[in-house]
Amino acid sequence: MRLRRLSMRAIGPFAGEYTIDFDQVTASGLYLLDGPTGSGKSTIIDAITWGLYGSVAGGEDSSNDRIRSTHADPSVDSYVDLVFTVGSGTYRVRRTPQWVKPGRKTPIQATAKLWKLDEGALDSGDIEAGHVLETKARDTGIAIGDILGLNKNQFVQTIILPQGKFADFLRLGSAARTDLLEQIFDTSIYRQFAEDLGALAGQAGKKVEAGHQEFSQAVGTLISVLSPEEDALEGLRASRDQISEPEDAGSLFSLLAEAVEDTEAAAEKAVSECTAAEALLKAAQENLSAQQDLEKNLARRKELLDNQAERREEAPRMDALDGQLTRDQKARQVLPYVKAHEDALQATEDATKQLAQSSTVAAGDINEDVLNALRSRLNDLRSQSGTLAELRAVERSIATEEARQKADATKLKEQQELLEADTAAAGEIPEKLEAARSAKEEAHTLAASAPSVQAALDLATKRSTQFGELQALREKVSQAEAKAKEHAQAVERSQDELRQVTDAWVASTAANLALELSPGSPCPVCGSVDHPGPAQSSETSATRDDVDLTTAAFNKQKSLFDKAANQLESLRGRASVMEEENGDATAEALDKAIEEAREALQAATNAGRDEAKHAALVDELVQKQETLRAKISEGASQISALESAIAQRKETIATHTERVEKERDGYSSVAERLDALTQKITDADTEASAVQAVLNARADERKQREDLDQALSSSEFETAAQVRQSLVNPEDAATWKDQISRHRDGLRDIAKELESDPLASLAGDEEPEVGAAQEAHDAANLAADKARRAASDAQSLASQSKRRMSEVISSRASWQKIKDSAGPIVRLSGLANGSRKYSRTGIPLATYVLQQRFEHVVQRANEHLAEISLGRYELQTTEEKESGTRQQKVGLGLQVLDHSGESGGDSIRATRTLSGGETFYVALTLALALADVVCAENGGIQLDTLMIDEGFGSLDESTLDQVMQLLTGLASGGRAVALVSHVSEMKKMVPEQITVLPQPDGSSRLEVHA
Repeated sequence: MRLRRLSMRAIGPFAGEYTIDFDQVTASGLYLLDGPTGSGKSTIIDAITWGLYGSVAGGEDSSNDRIRSTHADPSVDSYVDLVFTVGSGTYRVRRTPQWVKPGRKTPIQATAKLWKLDEGALDSGDIEAGHVLETKARDTGIAIGDILGLNKNQFVQTIILPQGKFADFLRLGSAARTDLLEQIFDTSIYRQFAEDLGALAGQAGKKVEAGHQEFSQAVGTLISVLSPEEDALEGLRASRDQISEPEDAGSLFSLLAEAVEDTEAAAEKAVSECTAAEALLKAAQENLSAQQDLEKNLARRKELLDNQAERREEAPRMDALDGQLTRDQKARQVLPYVKAHEDALQATEDATKQLAQSSTVAAGDINEDVLNALRSRLNDLRSQSGTLAELRAVERSIATEEARQKADATKLKEQQELLEADTAAAGEIPEKLEAARSAKEEAHTLAASAPSVQAALDLATKRSTQFGELQALREKVSQAEAKAKEHAQAVERSQDELRQVTDAWVASTAANLALELSPGSPCPVCGSVDHPGPAQSSETSATRDDVDLTTAAFNKQKSLFDKAANQLESLRGRASVMEEENGDATAEALDKAIEEAREALQAATNAGRDEAKHAALVDELVQKQETLRAKISEGASQISALESAIAQRKETIATHTERVEKERDGYSSVAERLDALTQKITDADTEASAVQAVLNARADERKQREDLDQALSSSEFETAAQVRQSLVNPEDAATWKDQISRHRDGLRDIAKELESDPLASLAGDEEPEVGAAQEAHDAANLAADKARRAASDAQSLASQSKRRMSEVISSRASWQKIKDSAGPIVRLSGLANGSRKYSRTGIPLATYVLQQRFEHVVQRANEHLAEISLGRYELQTTEEKESGTRQQKVGLGLQVLDHSGESGGDSIRATRTLSGGETFYVALTLALALADVVCAENGGIQLDTLMIDEGFGSLDESTLDQVMQLLTGLASGGRAVALVSHVSEMKKMVPEQITVLPQPDGSSRLEVHA
């Protein structure tokens, strides 16, 4: 990680806004944070840590409340804005603390935001265009922890080492050091690998145990199926329970296999006995069936013979019915001719009756000549009707045209009146349109002044507000003048007092020296050992301490006066600026200007609405004008068309009236004449149709009589009456046919069955023995059923035993396979997790990896330590046991080997026995070594920034030189090392400096020298 830029405002003692460009400050790799104790050097480290994690670097013994500056203006918000670069890119984070803004009761909550920036963002100055990653304080802290790979505690233990926390990594216990090193070196993959192996081994163990349980259950099921004697049962179970490995099941398998073979032999014997019983049952069944069939066939033969005799007695009646049905069929062949002749006779009679109703001609006089004469007369009448029908239409159109003529005359008058009204209305519009357009322009002009009026109102309001502020400021100036005057008077009094005390001290100096003279001792003024006239004390005297106290009081009063004078000058400057802006304005004039501007703005606003109304009226009048013009044009066209139509229709009516009057022939109208002619045509047509119907009926009657006579001559019937007498009711015919068919079919079926087997071979005197055969069958069936059950039970037992034995064999093979498969993962898990069963050292894989990393760190630290301590100290790892665990040793403990120990030999010391300076540089070498090793590791966290807060004052000059040489070498290798110190000697050693300058009011400011 490398810091790039820090901006902050109102943070800690820094009331103003400051920016540190770390790219410039770290150009040489080494830079100094300088300033007096308590001035705020550590606040810069706090700002960096708080910006990243939301809490200061000091830890639990430090409060985040110190982030918000108590020296800044209460209305100014505080913030920290930090840009940093890691392997994954450049990021920017900005935080604001919780604070209470003046005028609010509830505090404004803390905020945080995280961006990822483009690589050239800092060079271009465009850091606002980054991609936002987080916008909430909590989520920002979590995200930064993921980006850096360090939580806040680990960050201050490896990168930023604050006051009082520098030696934490040196003094950490093994557990805490393990957590930190695992995070820094990213070795969690080894711990996770071991945990995963443990989980896999646990799963594998469960599978092996499940295989064992499955085998035991399979054996138990087989034993329960075999159901041996109780003693044997207990023996088998005991043998099963003693088996803990699949390889131990051989003897049990032999016992179980022998028992299964016994069940198979018993099943074969039972099946043989069952087969013999089934054969006996089959023979008894066949004999019983034969006796039962004989009894049934004798009964059937007797039944058929009785039925045959009954049917033969019915034969004569069936023959008579059959004869009647035959005559019915013959009569139905002639019946259509009879019906046709009867229908023709009836048609002739009906036509004759109709003729009598429509004609005066007698039926006997009807012939073809009469019919032709009637048709000729009908044609003449129809010709006259066609001519009159056309004239009737003309006659009807005259009334229609006259009605139209009247309607058009009325419409013509209405159109003329409408045209006059529209013409008058159109003449009024131009004047109204001109007035509306003028009103619209006036409203538009007034509405357009709204922005300037609003600006005038805003300016008047602003000047009124400033006038009020000016009055308040003038009051503050008066109060500040009074306060400055009081402080000036106090300074004057304090100055007089100081002058008096100083004069008294000067005046009493000789007397004070005389009091110190002794005989024979030289005078500090003249050197003489004789003191003939020593100075005497005066009534007013003072000591140096009195002078110092009075001077301090004077300086305090002078400081208060300077502060009051500065405040007064500031207030006067602000008041002067505001007076220039307001000029000679008065409150009344400003209020009047505001009121006038408001009225003008309201008038402009109303004019805007009025402009819309006038614009709508203009549009409405223009539209109305266009509409009236169109209506006037259309009305004139319609009047012209109506006048033309009326003239043409008048001529047509006169022509048609003249033609119709010529054709009325004494009738009131052509229609009346046509109606009379139509009736004559109807009567003539009816008469001609009646004559034609009579002639047609007579011809059809003659033809049907001829067809009937021919049909009778070809049959056995002489008259139509005989035909009708021979007919049979269809329902009776159907019933007789069914009776005859069933009678004849029954006789045929009976004869056929009597002539077929098995009845044909019977004589009728046989005697069946069904009872005896049934008794023999029942006895054989009982014996066969018993044999079948015995065979089924034996076969089922043998089958189950064989199947269960197969399950036992299969479960043992499965158990063996699972065990063989689980072996490697269980052993590997034991090694990775430090199980004493598989590991000689008992050290887990993750701890072993960290031991190797830590050994590298200690080796690298000793290289630095030998140089700084001039070969005296060396760090050693210890196999410290982890408290609360079963691990034999961890190997992440630390101790110090002192090569200048007791009696000039080597001695081992705890890290806590080192002095302050020794602890500082030993911890420093360890921190530097940790950064070296991490940077050398692939995939490790880049620790190329180090900030060391204080500790240099505890070093003697020689050790300080050694430490600075080491740090300078690191900086030359690309590291950025910040040294936080107030030691003056450090300023000469480090040219790049960030200086914290305390101010009289207790705040501080920053100066950067790069």
